[in-house]
Amino acid sequence: MIELTRGSADYTDARERYLEHLPEAEQLFGFGDFMLFRLLPADARYTGGFARAYTLSRAQLEAAARAALEESA
Repeated sequence: MIELTRGSADYTDARERYLEHLPEAEQLFGFGDFMLFRLLPADARYTGGFARAYTLSRAQLEAAARAALEESA
């Protein structure tokens, strides 16, 4: 987990994404103790139903995130 520094490009980008999903949270950014963090998962577990459970590595998660970004652009 990495704390994003206020005023950095990463913070600004994360703030915009946060507010896209939770626009009513705008006021939180005015509080001095409100922070944003980047989570860096080591892996993830996906359960898609009976006999369909998978462990995804960090590399697989990153590839899926890149594909999702490209698809939405």
